Amino acid sequence: MKKIVWIVVPLYLSMLIADQPQGADEAFIRVNKILKEMKEVATHQQPTYTEVLKKNREEDLKIAFEPTILKSVDTSSYAKNIVLNSDNTVAFVADSRSGVQIVDVKDSKNAEIISSIKTLASALDLVLSKDNKTLFIADQYSGVQIVDVSDIEKPKLITSKATSESAKSVAISDDGQYIFVADDSFGIQIIDVSDIHNPKKVSTFDTSGTAEDIALSPDGNIAYIASGIEGVKIVDIKELKKPKLLASIDMPSHAVGVTVSSDNNKLFVANYEEGIKIIDISSLDKPKIISSLSTPNEALSVTLLNNGSKILVADKESGMLIADVSSESPKIIAKLNTKSQAESITLAGDKKKVFIADGWSGMQIVDIGYLK
Repeated sequence: MKKIVWIVVPLYLSMLIADQPQGADEAFIRVNKILKEMKEVATHQQPTYTEVLKKNREEDLKIAFEPTILKSVDTSSYAKNIVLNSDNTVAFVADSRSGVQIVDVKDSKNAEIISSIKTLASALDLVLSKDNKTLFIADQYSGVQIVDVSDIEKPKLITSKATSESAKSVAISDDGQYIFVADDSFGIQIIDVSDIHNPKKVSTFDTSGTAEDIALSPDGNIAYIASGIEGVKIVDIKELKKPKLLASIDMPSHAVGVTVSSDNNKLFVANYEEGIKIIDISSLDKPKIISSLSTPNEALSVTLLNNGSKILVADKESGMLIADVSSESPKIIAKLNTKSQAESITLAGDKKKVFIADGWSGMQIVDIGYLK
């Protein structure tokens, strides 16, 4: 009977901890540790077997490094995206129907809304100029709203620029002279904002699907476009008046978010219910999917950590996922259940905090300082 017990128990324990973020060797070590403690229990009649298992479960959770929410900021509507100013003291929250909420985040634990910008439609995305003075807002059916935020307590609308359909996402060139708008079924709109009082459309690029998100290469010559059921489009934008398609990448589901690595060799695609797809773009005319990460819910956006060896995934109702993507087999190593629906994640300059646009629960400020 004893022999049977000591065969079954290790198997049971290994199954019990198999779902923890550790390799086979670590799992084997932990099983041996638990068995050793169980022997001590049998000899000295100390804690019960249940208490020993509970203790080791708690240690496993510590290994998982669950992130900590420092502060929740309740916004008026549905938080979609967040951008920080250059010194990470102010957060601008695209808050759908309520426009943009401007939040003082100098002290994360005491963050508070200091002013707001009422937009004409629904603020879905936003970018800030390098000098922190001008905010460009993708405002759905009203196009792009351009706002003077040099005085964050008294922001002022400068002008609006209509797009052809529904402005969903916006990116800005490194020199701040142009913005690129993902405009739903009308593709990409390229707009000259060198004169912010008189923005002018330069060109349009038809993505075939619905343009959901856009990311620019580090040198600003390439645009990567999440194009819904049409997958991902890679577009040469060196000649802004004549954008040219370089490649299309089919996706098994809806491509809704794109993020490019700093070396321009990898593209991370939020592929909705199909999780994350990682694409080798070192050869732009022959991109290929090299690995995938399944997520529990619907992946909406990707934020890079540690030069792309780890990623943060806004996985809607599953909250924020942290994944190790340094190998060909990406794996989730930690998770944070947020209060509502994680839409996007913005990394602070010190890389110790993130700001999560969490749908109906507003903005969550989260400590991730333990990640190396």
